[in-house]
Amino acid sequence: MLIQCLGLSHNTADISVREKIALNEEQIKQFLKQNISEGTVQEIIVLSTCNRVEIYAAADENKLDELQKSLFKFCKIEDQDLASTFYKLFDKDTINHLFRVTAGLESLALGESQIIGQISKAYKLAHSAGATGKLLSKLFQNAMRVGKRVHTETAIGDKSITVPSLAVKLARKHFSDFTNTKVLLLGAGEMAELAVEAFRKRGADNFYVLSRTLAKACELAEPWQGKAGTMEMLEETLQQVDVLVSSSSAPHILIDKQLVVKVMKTRPDRPLVILDIAVPRDVDSDVNVIDNVYLYDIDSIRDGVEESQKARIKEIPKVEKIIRYESQLFIEFLETLKIVPVIKEIRQKAEYIRETEVEKTLSSLPELSAEAQDHIIAMTRSIVNQIMHSPTVHLREKAGNDNSETLSDLVRELFGISRPYLDKPK
Repeated sequence: MLIQCLGLSHNTADISVREKIALNEEQIKQFLKQNISEGTVQEIIVLSTCNRVEIYAAADENKLDELQKSLFKFCKIEDQDLASTFYKLFDKDTINHLFRVTAGLESLALGESQIIGQISKAYKLAHSAGATGKLLSKLFQNAMRVGKRVHTETAIGDKSITVPSLAVKLARKHFSDFTNTKVLLLGAGEMAELAVEAFRKRGADNFYVLSRTLAKACELAEPWQGKAGTMEMLEETLQQVDVLVSSSSAPHILIDKQLVVKVMKTRPDRPLVILDIAVPRDVDSDVNVIDNVYLYDIDSIRDGVEESQKARIKEIPKVEKIIRYESQLFIEFLETLKIVPVIKEIRQKAEYIRETEVEKTLSSLPELSAEAQDHIIAMTRSIVNQIMHSPTVHLREKAGNDNSETLSDLVRELFGISRPYLDKPK
């Protein structure tokens, strides 16, 4: 089967495109089940983060055009021009790309380790939906191993750089320090937790957390003695804070221009810095024209990336060496899969011959006891297994040298693999 990847990322599409394709957990489950039940592909995993949406699939032939049509239909996208923002990869290129993604080489924040957890989550979600099989399970398990190796054996993950930490650097343009700064976190997920950590490192200790449920907001706010509330408190809270970090999973805009205009009338002399790191975006881009309002979305963070990751760039050759090694291991594994049918065919032929000869022998020796017949059957099975052991091991070892098809043809010719033994009823 072909291992395929259809995707777009911050390298090929800006936030206005990515947010149209972004899928939440429930949507991913529906998309997975839909494509498996319709038989589009045999295996499928969807990775959807703030910086990328990628579909990994295993199928007998190229299914990426079908998957793209399916995705556009699912997301209710009619603009076919968006197709140009997608990349399409196969086999070796898919393997190498996924390993680079897991290693953090394709991240906005070079070397960030958060992507490993996101890939793990994507795999578990697909596995629980019954959308994975031997190929993609092995591929994603190896990818997670690559990520762990990279962060253990290189320094590319040193001095933590995350999207929230880079966003906080943008906020520093407007405040000499964060000692007396009030910060509102809209959403209480992993990104919000990372934002709290980044602000606290820079002296902030006055936090508000708003979420759809009070329990979720309290869970994040309580360890830092923050104030928790629900979305109904959004307007009154915005009147009090200096910085808003928005990272909800809402599928639509939560803060529009009208709301911000209303809020700013109550605080005309105090700036409001908005860091919208959600995908899809939580804040309408029009709010940026309002006096004293400074809006940064996730693509704005690009400006602060280069300076932050100079030291990490030096580690790239070490990371790429690990990726090359792990990619070759997986390619060798794929080659061994190609030889499996041949091994099965040889064993089937050997078993067919064994059964045929045993039947002839036993039919000519009717005086043999049942116990004696069982001994003969066991002996012939043992002989076949011992004869087949060495060729089986040898074939698996040789299959990893990227010559499986040639080897398969040669073995079939040598062993005279043909019917009728494959058709024999079991």
